[in-house]
Amino acid sequence: MIEMTPTSMEGIAALIHVLWSLEGPKLAPVNVEANHPNCKLMGAIWRYASGQNGLPPR
Repeated sequence: MIEMTPTSMEGIAALIHVLWSLEGPKLAPVNVEANHPNCKLMGAIWRYASGQNGLPPR
């Protein structure tokens, strides 16, 4: 996936989901880490690209 360029919103959502799994909060998403700017940015991209509310699933 790292070598691919997403060509749809679903593709962007899939990449964010993987990035969230690797670099998102390590504990429950309601902890302090979820308020870090990087996590907030990933969450915003996820919501836009996936059309879902909240944060990417773990």
